[in-house]
Amino acid sequence: MLLSLVVLAGCTTTPAESSLEPAPASSEEPVAESSEEEPVVESSEEEPVVESSEEEPVVESSEEEPVVESSEEEPAPSNKLKVPKNLDTFFVTEFNPAAEREGAGHVYTVVDGGGGWSHHIAFAPVEDNPDFYEVVAVSNGALGQGTALAVPEGGFVYAINAGNNWPELMADKKGDGASGAWYDDETHLNMPNMNTDYAKAAFDFAAAVSVGEIYYIEGLDFETEEAPTSTPDKDYWDPDYEVTSKYGLVK
Repeated sequence: MLLSLVVLAGCTTTPAESSLEPAPASSEEPVAESSEEEPVVESSEEEPVVESSEEEPVVESSEEEPVVESSEEEPAPSNKLKVPKNLDTFFVTEFNPAAEREGAGHVYTVVDGGGGWSHHIAFAPVEDNPDFYEVVAVSNGALGQGTALAVPEGGFVYAINAGNNWPELMADKKGDGASGAWYDDETHLNMPNMNTDYAKAAFDFAAAVSVGEIYYIEGLDFETEEAPTSTPDKDYWDPDYEVTSKYGLVK
């Protein structure tokens, strides 16, 4: 009886030990599972710094450099003319008059209607230079030999008549024709001085103009064709008459 009990005890010991064998299964390396997640590796792949460095907007803006383009445009074309510093009065009393007037400055934009006692100057516009004109033809009327000129396209003809100082010419006349002068009549006896300072200066200027010269002329309104004056209520031979148009020799 005692022997059989011993054997049974040995048999029951073996399964008890085998029941302990699953312990290794509980060591399923949980550390390995957590290491597979390693978020640090994934975040390192994103590295936004690398992507932003590839954009480098500074390089693109440097390629545009508008300063370089504007600096290339800055130099003015060689054909641009400068306005003269010193300007004189450009004596103009009327645009396209039906008849030439004594002691007056005429501007003709269609047909030159100036007479033989006028200096004639044909002014042609200078390309790309508004208010600048080149003298392309002249006709001297000092001895009554002035002739009409063709009006340049886009330009005009200026004709200046010096006029007479009638009070001076009629000083010893009575207007009755006794002197034998063609002008010895009542009409000329009461005529004003048409040879004003404006007319004399303009006549001298026109006599000295040469073909090829370029002038800057301001104050002429070719649209309204109004006389360039600040005293439109006065006659152009009146001592108080004021002219506003100007001219200056460029070259």
